[in-house]
Amino acid sequence: MVSIRLLLANGTVVEASKDNNQDLFWALRGAGHNFGIALEATYQVYPQGNDGKHFIVDFEFELDKVEAIFKVVNNISSPMPREVAIFVIGRRRGANGGPTININVVYSGPEDDAAPFIEPFDAISPIWKDAKTAAWDALPWSTYNGLNNILCTPEGWARFPIKNFYAANVKKYDIPTMRSYFDGWRDLNQRYEGKAMFSVMFESFPQQGVREKMDNATAYPWRHGSDHFLMIEAAYKNPVDEDLVDEWLSEQQDAFIETSGYGRLQQYINYGHGSKDPPEALYGYEPWRLERLRRLKKEFDPEGWFNGYQPFVEAAELDGEQKGFRAAKMEKLQIWMGNSQI
Repeated sequence: MVSIRLLLANGTVVEASKDNNQDLFWALRGAGHNFGIALEATYQVYPQGNDGKHFIVDFEFELDKVEAIFKVVNNISSPMPREVAIFVIGRRRGANGGPTININVVYSGPEDDAAPFIEPFDAISPIWKDAKTAAWDALPWSTYNGLNNILCTPEGWARFPIKNFYAANVKKYDIPTMRSYFDGWRDLNQRYEGKAMFSVMFESFPQQGVREKMDNATAYPWRHGSDHFLMIEAAYKNPVDEDLVDEWLSEQQDAFIETSGYGRLQQYINYGHGSKDPPEALYGYEPWRLERLRRLKKEFDPEGWFNGYQPFVEAAELDGEQKGFRAAKMEKLQIWMGNSQI
């Protein structure tokens, strides 16, 4: 991002860039939702490799291949080549009619050059395989065997509208932890058939460009702490057994953290749980990071209007006058929304 125009809670529009509001510009790249509403942003873009064409291969494996699958992923991703991304998806009903693991490999280059990253998965006998070439803007709808075409719709979302996410970053996949997780994932999907759905999305990206910048260049804290992003979810129709489900998800997150190779919870902010995770897990453990963010919060959003998601300043930390003023405004807003039938 080169620059951004931001609407603050007090109605002011400010511009942030390397030349204007440099501290705010630092904060917006990694914690931006805490400060305002983006009206306009300018990005530096670069020519696409291979004319923007990506070779995509989906594999499905039965669960007896868990160990072999993650051994291959670890081997390919140490380090991850800049042309490759790998995604792991759990499918309740795969090509065999039962639970499977979907491995999605995206290669930013010609098909012939992708063989070193495809053949290791071929060697462990997938029960289903599909390959295609897609432009970059078609990737969300072509990957995961087109699963986003089902999930990312109002109808797909409404099937199980209550969502509960947990996540953690890991340095590499711990294979016994993966075995334990997928066994539990299979069992819970069977136990709650028709009432809840347990999902998994693990993401492994190349990060050469991310790591070219200094660790303190922006508010994003995990340039060297996010080799793999692990996200798990339970979605359900009603809150029956909600506490049991949440306990299981939390236990899985604890196991990911224990075997992560980082020794603590580090996670991508969009995947944060919101109640169990400390702000340091989202914004960085170095004390100066949260100190800087909180100082900027007092300057640009002192009343906490943009505390709705993963805040690093809780409402209790606002002074009494600000809390009272904000509460009164919120009450008026709720009345207006009710009258407007929004």
